[in-house]
Amino acid sequence: MGTRLKVLSLLLPVALVGACGSEPESTSETSIADFVFINGAVYTVDETQPWATAVAVAGTDIRYVGDDEGAGAYIGDTTRVVNLQGMMLLPGFHDTHIHPMAGGLNLTVRCNVSGLLKIDDIVSKLNACAKNIPDGDWLVGAGWSTGSFENGNPMKEPLDTVEGNHPIYLSDEGGHSGWANSLALELAGIDADTPDPHAGIIMRDENGNPTGTLRELAMYLVEEVVPDWTTEQKLDALRAAMAHAHEFGVTSIVDAMVETDMDSLYRTLHENGELKIRTNLAFHIHPDWDENLDALLARRIYGDDMLRGIQIKLWMDGV
Repeated sequence: MGTRLKVLSLLLPVALVGACGSEPESTSETSIADFVFINGAVYTVDETQPWATAVAVAGTDIRYVGDDEGAGAYIGDTTRVVNLQGMMLLPGFHDTHIHPMAGGLNLTVRCNVSGLLKIDDIVSKLNACAKNIPDGDWLVGAGWSTGSFENGNPMKEPLDTVEGNHPIYLSDEGGHSGWANSLALELAGIDADTPDPHAGIIMRDENGNPTGTLRELAMYLVEEVVPDWTTEQKLDALRAAMAHAHEFGVTSIVDAMVETDMDSLYRTLHENGELKIRTNLAFHIHPDWDENLDALLARRIYGDDMLRGIQIKLWMDGV
């Protein structure tokens, strides 16, 4: 394999374990594969045969894992044969903590400042995003790094320089801090007299005035006045997130923070045959949650292999 070894993420819905070295069935209509991968470095996750060169797949079943010669029995007129040319083939990855909605919105409608570590670069990106929306509209983004600012505390003043008289709000890369400009703070009614909410902190200067950074549940003070995305925008965000995950070989996820309006989005995608990743929903409960338990239990989804909702997401002290 040596230096020619490259990695190809295999988006297969079942594990390779137990299929290694399987004997070909008789060549018939039922044994012809839809895909046969040959000439690869197939990592099987099977201790008895950790490596193979070929895989045959029919529908959602892995029919064969072994050498190229054995895979030949599964090749028919309709089979797509993929020569991996020495690339590595892996089982699909399961991500047990992911936020598809947030990531998908960054890929579609939010101003994505991920990876920009300097104030000037962030402001430049915001100015570019501002050109695509009417003056005065909310400019919403995400992805700034707390490590780029002293004490993880960016100030509102740089955001105030962005053109277009926009209220601006950006969540950080971890989703536990927000950054707002002066207009956004004003619209949210946040000033020196605003008390810190339960489980949240409004960062302040020496005079008690808000600096622009909001910690944990203080973020909701602004987020509650930011216009919500439309249902179609949210669906597009989930579609984009699934496509992005597929590029990295992720085939199964836990959405680790499902708010009350998100269940129906996943159901819609599933009913339309658009849910392309096995998904388990973790329903978000706030630290001060005191709602109806029966209503929460009614949200559970046992569904099928593609969609379940049987977890709870909560935290007490944030980060």
